[in-house]
Amino acid sequence: DHVRTEEAERIKRCEGRVFALREEPGVMRVWLPGENLPGLAMARALGDSRLKHHGVISTPQVTAHRISDADLFIILATDGVWDVLSNEEVVSIVCATPRKQHASKAVVEAAVQRWKTKYPSSRVDDCSAVCLFLHDHTAAAPTKL
Repeated sequence: DHVRTEEAERIKRCEGRVFALREEPGVMRVWLPGENLPGLAMARALGDSRLKHHGVISTPQVTAHRISDADLFIILATDGVWDVLSNEEVVSIVCATPRKQHASKAVVEAAVQRWKTKYPSSRVDDCSAVCLFLHDHTAAAPTKL
């Protein structure tokens, strides 16, 4: 979610451009001035030497959340996942996956399928995900001898 209004304004102040391709109307991208390159789908990135002079920054956006017993898992995923799946969809996929160790794979497979149906004329973006389960609710009770 890093090409929002304030991010786009920063990029434009640095002479970068922000717009979506006709084939991917929901994916805002950062472009070099006067060139149709590189079409980066985020305003914050590590190691993008060409766009750092045009408003793409490496400063992370950090939020804090106190973990409670109600929090079941944390999902870290690339923009390729978040560009095509909502938070709610990803949570539903993880919760519907019978085996925890398959949750990340299920999220990635759903994202890849969504890319293929939503943007059939485009290449599928990198889709990677890690799901960290916070509590083991399936652990057996301790056995007494």
